[in-house]
Amino acid sequence: MARATLVLFSLLALYVQQGMSLHCYVCSSDRESTCSDPFTKRAHSFVLTDCDRSKAPSSYSGKIPFCRKFKSYGGSNDDNLVTVRSCTWVNEGESPCSQHLLGPHIRVESCSYCDEDSCNSASTIFSTLLIFPVTLLVSKYL
Repeated sequence: MARATLVLFSLLALYVQQGMSLHCYVCSSDRESTCSDPFTKRAHSFVLTDCDRSKAPSSYSGKIPFCRKFKSYGGSNDDNLVTVRSCTWVNEGESPCSQHLLGPHIRVESCSYCDEDSCNSASTIFSTLLIFPVTLLVSKYL
């Protein structure tokens, strides 16, 4: 019985999230080359930013926060492909990848968005998959 309880609590701990705010990677490859793909989460913890609505400008009040990643040409260096990872806030039903949100002089190659912590990176589920068998192995010897 004690083993089953330990396994259950260990599995539940996998799904505990920190707070209610959204955390996104914020960087631009025209300023930091390591912001480009492939993107390694472990090497970029310094750019993980709290995108809490209360920290957003007042004009974003009532809008929904998202993490966004887009690759584009334009801006300060029109010839280079730039990867930008950021927080963004939009009205309900509006796409975080709308051209008017990105700017009129930006030629977008790709754009994606999400609403989970650190989801605008190159994600992997390896660590989550590894925890389950390790928990079972540990519970066998307790």
